[in-house]
Amino acid sequence: MAKLGIAREAKLVGTRIRQLRKRARLSTQSLAQRAGYTSAFMSQIEKGERQPSFETIVRLAKALGVPPAIFFTLHATRPVVKDLRRQIRNLLERCSSQQLVHTYAVLNSMLEQ
Repeated sequence: MAKLGIAREAKLVGTRIRQLRKRARLSTQSLAQRAGYTSAFMSQIEKGERQPSFETIVRLAKALGVPPAIFFTLHATRPVVKDLRRQIRNLLERCSSQQLVHTYAVLNSMLEQ
C-alpha cells in the first residue's frame, strides 16, 4: 500500500516538473542537457516511472531556475514576486542581443502607460 502512495507521488512530482519545463519553453532534451541527464531519463521522471533522488531534484531546479520545493507544490499558486524576478532574469540571460533590444522595447512601452 505504501508503495502505491510513493508511485502516485512520483507521478505528481513528474507532472509538476513537466509543467515547469513547458512553462520555461524547454524541450525534454534541453532540460536534460542542462541538468546533466539523458532525455530518456527525464521522460521517465516526468511520467512517474522513476523516482528522482534529492540530487536530481536539486539539479533540475537549478536547470529551471526555480527552488527545489516548487516540485512539491502540486497546486500552482500565484508566483511570488521574488520568484518571478528570478525567472525573468534567467530568461533574459538566454536572450540574444536582438532579443534583449526587443524585450526592452516591449517592457518599456508597457511600463510607460
